[in-house]
Amino acid sequence: MKKVIVIHYDEIGTKGANRPDFEKAFLNDIKRRFKNLRAQDIWGRILVFLEKENTFDYKRILKQTPGVATFGSGYFLDKDVSIDKIGEFAIALFDSAHPTNFAVRVKRVDKSVSGTSQEFERKIGEHIFEYFNKQIPVKLSGPEFLVAVEFLHKGILVYRKEKGIGGLPVGVSGKAISLLSGGFDSPVATYRLIKRGVIPVGAHFHGMPKTSPKAIEKVMEISRILSNYTGDFDLYLIPTLDAMQEIAKKVPDKLRLIILRRFMMRVVNNLANQVDAKAIITGESVGQVASQTLANLGAIAEASKLPILRPLSGDNKNEIINEAREIGTHDISAQPHDDTCSLFVPKHPETNAKLKEVLEAEALYDIDKLIKYALENTELKKINYVDPKI
Repeated sequence: MKKVIVIHYDEIGTKGANRPDFEKAFLNDIKRRFKNLRAQDIWGRILVFLEKENTFDYKRILKQTPGVATFGSGYFLDKDVSIDKIGEFAIALFDSAHPTNFAVRVKRVDKSVSGTSQEFERKIGEHIFEYFNKQIPVKLSGPEFLVAVEFLHKGILVYRKEKGIGGLPVGVSGKAISLLSGGFDSPVATYRLIKRGVIPVGAHFHGMPKTSPKAIEKVMEISRILSNYTGDFDLYLIPTLDAMQEIAKKVPDKLRLIILRRFMMRVVNNLANQVDAKAIITGESVGQVASQTLANLGAIAEASKLPILRPLSGDNKNEIINEAREIGTHDISAQPHDDTCSLFVPKHPETNAKLKEVLEAEALYDIDKLIKYALENTELKKINYVDPKI
């Protein structure tokens, strides 16, 4: 018998010729997170072998690992153990847990095992039910406590099965620049693209010294949380005050926010070339604020040569805030701060921008000079992934 963590991957199983590359990337990410333990890809699942009594929070680690469909801790048993012995190890999974119901799911990878999956589920379920004096009922649909038993060719897995966050392994989709403002939206948008295999490179536009350093501190803390999902996280701090002041002097009031956003797009397009990023991530949601009407989004996007990914475009604010709670960024984003764009919003912003008018307004100031200044004075902050104590 060996104690193990069992990890099943999500979409990788649906991939074609590139599936081995996805599997390798996923296994490497698991090894990085459990670097002091042996991790091995066996029969379409990854086993992490626990060689001593571990007290670390493996659930937190795996609930922050993109690509994980399901996971759980349990036992790797010899192939020839009896059904009663399997039942005993299934009972041991409950330990100090007191669920209100449970279910057993059996999978026979080794089809030579005598008996059907349903027969094994009934026998193991009865063993558990009787042990707990019939106080914990079976619930076949949506059980609180799910016991998984998998008959493999070289052994039997018995473990408690829980749901992961799914998606694709970190890095398989390449890099993208993520515009992080410190609010609720951009961290959630970044998280969604992380789950699609994207490595985000953070970019925060600040108005220092006119804006508070706390805005930068917020974004750095958000980046630390995102690093739990990605590993080490690069955050670029880009000065915007000179551009804001120049735009405010020369651009019509109603267009200045759109012009500022176009300036940001041009800057991050340049930054993307430096870090080999292939797209830009924003937290924009259609109709949420004045700059996010379809006409304005189009006028802003025209300034970018790279595709702009807007994973929140169809979400409302409540949906975004609820997801921020789930990923751990909510409380930080909820702290008040003087966001660069919010300080720049005119009293009567344009909501139906005409590209011709936008381009005419943009020609009123030296955008290339300000882009050059912003890039030359950009500061890189490296947010290091904090290894769990294993």
